[in-house]
Amino acid sequence: MKKSIISCLLVLLTLYPIFGQQISPANKAKQETYREISHRQQKTGWILLGVGLTTTVVGAAAFNESWDSPSNSSTDIFGFLMLGGVISTFSSIPFFISAGANKRRAYQLSFDLSPQPFINSELTGLALKPQPGFRITVKF
Repeated sequence: MKKSIISCLLVLLTLYPIFGQQISPANKAKQETYREISHRQQKTGWILLGVGLTTTVVGAAAFNESWDSPSNSSTDIFGFLMLGGVISTFSSIPFFISAGANKRRAYQLSFDLSPQPFINSELTGLALKPQPGFRITVKF
C-alpha cells in the first residue's frame, strides 16, 4: 500500500512540471514590443513627411519670390530650405517600410505549445485547470 502511494506521488511530482505550468507571456510581450516599435516608426515617418512637405512648399514659394531680388543670399537660403524639405520627405520612406515590417512581425501567426486553461466542472466548483494543448493565434 505504501509503495503504491509513494509511486503515485513520484509520478505526480514528475508530471507536475508538464501539466502545472504557468502560461508564458513571452510571446505577447514580443508582439507588444513590435507593435510599439512599429507605432514609433510610423509616427516618425509621418513627422518627417509633414515637416518635409511643409518646408518644401515654403522654400519653393519663397525661392520663387526671391528670384528677382538683387540679393542672391536669400535665394540660396530658400533653395537650401527647399532641398532640405525634399530630403526630409524622402527620408520618411524607410521609416514607413520598417514600420510595416514590424507590424507584420507583430501580427504574424504565433504558435504556442503552453498549457491552455480548461474549466474542470468535476471538481467541487468551477476551476481553471491547465491542460496541455496546441494553440494557433492569428491576429489581424
